[in-house]
Amino acid sequence: MTNSEKLFLILAEELNFRRAAARAFLSQQGLSDHIRRLEECYGTPLFYRRPRVSLTPAGEAVQRTLQRVKNLESGLEAELAELEEGAAGTLRLGTNYARARLIIPLFFVRYHARYPKVRVELVPGETSAMERMLENGELDGFLGVNTALRPGMKSVPLAQESIYLIASVSYLKKYLGLEKEAIAGLRSGIDLKHFQGLPFAMNYGKSTAFQLIDQHLVTNGVTIDNLLSVSDYNVLEEACRTGYVASFCPQIFLPTIIKGNRSCPEERFLCILPVRGLERSLRFDLVYQDMVYYPKFAVDCFALLKEIVGSYLEQTDVLEQ
Repeated sequence: MTNSEKLFLILAEELNFRRAAARAFLSQQGLSDHIRRLEECYGTPLFYRRPRVSLTPAGEAVQRTLQRVKNLESGLEAELAELEEGAAGTLRLGTNYARARLIIPLFFVRYHARYPKVRVELVPGETSAMERMLENGELDGFLGVNTALRPGMKSVPLAQESIYLIASVSYLKKYLGLEKEAIAGLRSGIDLKHFQGLPFAMNYGKSTAFQLIDQHLVTNGVTIDNLLSVSDYNVLEEACRTGYVASFCPQIFLPTIIKGNRSCPEERFLCILPVRGLERSLRFDLVYQDMVYYPKFAVDCFALLKEIVGSYLEQTDVLEQ
């Protein structure tokens, strides 16, 4: 890429001449000259200058193409480095903390034994943010949920996860008047209309799981009292065991709940109940750049993650709770 093209990408990200010039260690006039020459080369304006700096439609098209060129060049550098140095380097992997806590320890022990010279960087974030980071070359890949693939991205499906309602025995007794025998009969599913106005703890609004549940509630005219919002499923689990709130849980987190049930008193036992009418599930994907060279240590990383997620989900048969 030319210097002008590199400077264009910086300005397209900052959308501010002063900040972009400072980031490029260049004067604002120097940056403006580069952008002007690039616009003359393409024969069209790439930025609106007023009322504030923004990309024109032509600028957006140039940004998409140059970002792919940048990613291709980075891939070429990685390939040449692998040929020169062997299996060494840094792997930048995006994931949210909750899933990382379950998967990454199992993954890293096996991966590090095979590639001791590869450094793994975990970058936390929600799926929508990681999509942008991958597109901008800030990640080599990420673990996303219901990812909306952008141009130049590919995905490997890791799992289809159902979402379950979790509530303690004491909660179901207190709010629904259910005894243990009646609770056992709910394993075929429960209607959320029974929980109208009842206290819940939920994931943050930006999460894919929250949005799916919220859509189901709205569609069915159900309103719950969301008293606690937190992105950590361990916190949600413990909050539910108190009996004050119920919550929802993706399938991948069920083994932790099932393990906790084996050593807790009856009133703190968490019932795992399918939600009637909630047919949509969470698609857990490994997402990476298309048309970019990935060294063997990255390809093997992706394959190992798929294997580990598959093995982990085999533990989620709720009938064994």
